[in-house]
Amino acid sequence: MIWESHFWKDDLLKKAKSLQQCRRRCNWSETQLGRLEQGVMLGFYSIRKLADAGKLSAATMTQELSLAAYKWLGKPVTKLNWHHIDRLYDLENAATESRSLLKLCHQFVHSFIFIPDFDGDDKLSGFMFASDHQRQTALLRIGITDVVAVFKQVGKDYPATAFRTFNQKKGDYEPCPIEREPERET
Repeated sequence: MIWESHFWKDDLLKKAKSLQQCRRRCNWSETQLGRLEQGVMLGFYSIRKLADAGKLSAATMTQELSLAAYKWLGKPVTKLNWHHIDRLYDLENAATESRSLLKLCHQFVHSFIFIPDFDGDDKLSGFMFASDHQRQTALLRIGITDVVAVFKQVGKDYPATAFRTFNQKKGDYEPCPIEREPERET
């Protein structure tokens, strides 16, 4: 459980700044690519942990993000071929899908495929990814500017109030689905 969220949120703001600087870089070394992957993965993991701890507003976590989706071509996606995305997905025809930030976090945390995407000038433009469950459906892509914006938004999200309801099945409190005090029975 996260007690004090500002450490996590300050780190997300640092990650956002670092990703902004990455957009200008060319000629990536293996070490730089590894650190990039680690930073993005830990960023989305941090967001999920903050959400689980009730340290983020529902408005932030339920916002819909627009992603490109590339249809799976039907060939098995395995631990030996996951990086051959051009053979596994229809990269010529992207559809648009939207996901809540929480669902996006799950995709990154459980990613089976994670590949930085570069533009024609070899500058970082986004990330291609698919979770272990999603890999046989579609490959998703999010732009770097969207990742930076999400990390900044979460890094600055300090809700003033939070309301919980007791879930009998779970035996614990969980956030109310909307950000207002639940109605009281009279």
